[in-house]
Amino acid sequence: LQPRLEAALRDGLARFAQVSASFRTALVDWCDEGDKVVATVENDLGRSAISCDFMIGCDGGSSMVRKQIGAQLQ
Repeated sequence: LQPRLEAALRDGLARFAQVSASFRTALVDWCDEGDKVVATVENDLGRSAISCDFMIGCDGGSSMVRKQIGAQLQ
């Protein structure tokens, strides 16, 4: 199921030039700075900071994003 989901996600996002997705990348930390979100991520190349307008947490049941915003898993 996961490979098909990732393929569908890649295909869907490819339609939008302004959107990028990072696979095989871990979210280390993030903060909401009001006008942007800054995320620290880590992959095989090391750690880096990225900024974005929105953060979408698709990181599962033990979601760091969900916990930090105080959302309940239902």
